[in-house]
Amino acid sequence: MFRSLIIIAALALVYLLIKNRLQARRKNKPKTSSKSSENTVQCLECKTYVPHSGAISSKDKYFCSKQHQRDWQARQK
Repeated sequence: MFRSLIIIAALALVYLLIKNRLQARRKNKPKTSSKSSENTVQCLECKTYVPHSGAISSKDKYFCSKQHQRDWQARQK
């Protein structure tokens, strides 16, 4: 009987330790929602989406790189 209680107590202790460690890991995990919520714009040349902060803009037109901006402008002339 006493042995059973010790085993049950040990299992409960292991369970609580694992549970606390998992909760701490979730709490310390960096939130990626702020990065993924940044507005994106579509490159007129290749049609891919890039973050607004990293896009090359020219007269309300957006590009993913300077090369795509030059290529698009060359075709427009």
